[in-house]
Amino acid sequence: MNQSGKGVAKVIKSSAWDLMDVAVNVAKIRSGVKSSHIRIKINNVQVNRICWIKTIIGGWTTSTRMHEQVSLNCIFGCCECIDCMNHYLICPVLWSIVTDLIGGEDSIQVSERVCIQNPSTVKFQRLALAHGIYHACKNDFHCIGNSVLAAPRTVQRRGKEFAREILYRLGAVMS
Repeated sequence: MNQSGKGVAKVIKSSAWDLMDVAVNVAKIRSGVKSSHIRIKINNVQVNRICWIKTIIGGWTTSTRMHEQVSLNCIFGCCECIDCMNHYLICPVLWSIVTDLIGGEDSIQVSERVCIQNPSTVKFQRLALAHGIYHACKNDFHCIGNSVLAAPRTVQRRGKEFAREILYRLGAVMS
């Protein structure tokens, strides 16, 4: 196993919880929908690992991947960009929200963001937060209602709110 593989193995351990559940429940809470999963306990390392695995296998629930009737553009407002995971790994708006809360990045290369190259706990946290923000916004009717995107400013504002809530629920330290 190469050095990067050993780093990934150190940071990623066994998992039982999924950040998407947190993101969906945060969206439900903010929207006034009652949820039976509001008080879930999550281990930060477990969340980081699941989000990493979902990213590596292309498991984000974008409208493109899910073959939804309406394929959306970038939900954060990037012009001429489609709603697909490959875009969100480089989306300047999404990663701006992430780095505002968890500190700046040394590199914006996708291989660094998905922790294939030079993995670290902070990079896994950033990836988990990006995953959570996307899914919280995607499942929030204020951001997307009847397959229609809200104004980018609205989605970005909601994304920032979700990011703070996700970090709070994970007990992560903000920069």
